[in-house]
Amino acid sequence: GKKRIKIYIGEPITDISDLDIEEISATVMDRIKNLIEQDNVESLITKIEPLHKFETHNWIIKIIRLFILPIINNLPESLLKQILRKTTKDSKHVLEKGGSTHALEVLYTFHERKKEIFKQGFFNGLFTIFWHNILSQPKAVRNRLKIVEALLVKNIKKILDEKDSLKILSLGGGSARGIIQAFTHLLLKENYNFANKIVYFVNIDKDPNVLNMISENFRKFNLNFIKFQPIVGNVKEIEEFNLKDKFDIIEIVGLFDYFKDEEISRILNYVFTNLLNKNGSLIWGNIRPNNEMKFLQKIGWPNMFYRDYQQIINILKKAGIFQNNAKILIYEEPLKIHFIIECKKYEIT
Repeated sequence: GKKRIKIYIGEPITDISDLDIEEISATVMDRIKNLIEQDNVESLITKIEPLHKFETHNWIIKIIRLFILPIINNLPESLLKQILRKTTKDSKHVLEKGGSTHALEVLYTFHERKKEIFKQGFFNGLFTIFWHNILSQPKAVRNRLKIVEALLVKNIKKILDEKDSLKILSLGGGSARGIIQAFTHLLLKENYNFANKIVYFVNIDKDPNVLNMISENFRKFNLNFIKFQPIVGNVKEIEEFNLKDKFDIIEIVGLFDYFKDEEISRILNYVFTNLLNKNGSLIWGNIRPNNEMKFLQKIGWPNMFYRDYQQIINILKKAGIFQNNAKILIYEEPLKIHFIIECKKYEIT
């Protein structure tokens, strides 16, 4: 029968020239041990129960995709954009605001707007449903949000059950909706009492319009008890903001899709080491290689870095998360478009 062989390839060892033979041997063996242990990413994969049902493709959609997806991926860019622009207002908005928080809001709010899309015309409604269901990307983005929401609800309850204050930091405005939905769920579905609790929420984004939209959403969903501090700035310069507080939850989901490995490792190391409270949780994510990458490129969505299991682990290693007292869990979005990574910082006893 067939046998599986796994080959581990580590980084070149170039920093041992000044060591004696025993130190060299210990260094090499330590590198090998870490490589094998940390490379076993499957052990970090876990499942999560969402608060709302995940969106997947039924067998009818899967059959339709077998024929439609190759056509969509191979259409000339100009023709594909024209079709999207003409068929629905949603796709027109996404084309104009690709990669932005405004474009993500179109995807997030599809189910809330279902009853209204046919008011803008029968064909608009029909094609809106078509694009939101045939493509994996819209469903996957909403699934990602559901995972983030579930993780936030779990962590918010745990922290506020132990103390009277909670501090959350969100880098980038696109996934702040996860914060909004988590608190809305706790209020409306679980009747959680925030009367004697103090909640601080700091959000950094370089677009002031995004921060204004987040503030409006807090008012819209009656989350006025949250003390919201918007900061206009580039997340890549996080060290320069001189944040004095330590945060119980740090959320960076979606933003790292557009950052290089070195930038992510640096930011993760900084926020985990300097900004995250002991027993706090750092939640981030990354898009995976998938069969709609060509489609996204053709519609003008900003270039993204698609990362697989091993690349996620390499980033965590470079960020020094494994060397810290951390528990790492990786969640797979059901359509296998996104990873969500949770790094919990435990106090050393």
